[in-house]
Amino acid sequence: MNTDKLLVESTRYSEYCTEMAQYWINLLISMGALDKENQLEAVNKHINHVIRYATDESVWGENDYWASPLEVFSQGQGDCEDIAVLKMFTLLELGWKPETLRLHYVTVTQGSQSLAHMVLGYHEDEYSSPLVLDCMITSIRSLAARRDLTPVYAFNMDNLWVNNELTEHDPKQRMNKWDALIIKIMEEMY
Repeated sequence: MNTDKLLVESTRYSEYCTEMAQYWINLLISMGALDKENQLEAVNKHINHVIRYATDESVWGENDYWASPLEVFSQGQGDCEDIAVLKMFTLLELGWKPETLRLHYVTVTQGSQSLAHMVLGYHEDEYSSPLVLDCMITSIRSLAARRDLTPVYAFNMDNLWVNNELTEHDPKQRMNKWDALIIKIMEEMY
């Protein structure tokens, strides 16, 4: 990440956005010395604490808007995919291997309702259940232990998985919002 570019780009949004971007940079520096387990916990805890969950409708006036980290910082809030993407890029900036991180589109059961939801999964290997970083709960648990979540598909920068099976599809070509978000993030941060 180009921190100078990030800070300059943050001024396009607001002074609050610049303060949040600087906070994020400082957070990345402070987390750099932690081991992996503590980094995972710290990322989940800090982002859940600093970024308030809010629907796209209430933040952006749209039904489904995928916000960049700077856009999230400008509002101090975002929905589940905005928070999951921010967690993903935080871990990537801390040096985590991109292939170990996947955004999981799931349904979450709350009472008698099933709602669309997105979480970040850390995949230590291909065979174990991923650890889930979720904006709805503070603890990190494996996807297998989260009886309230039903996986639909998962993706990262390069791959798309359906039913936990790697597909031949490029997620950026199949998912317009993901492609547009990656372009926006590259323009703002790199």
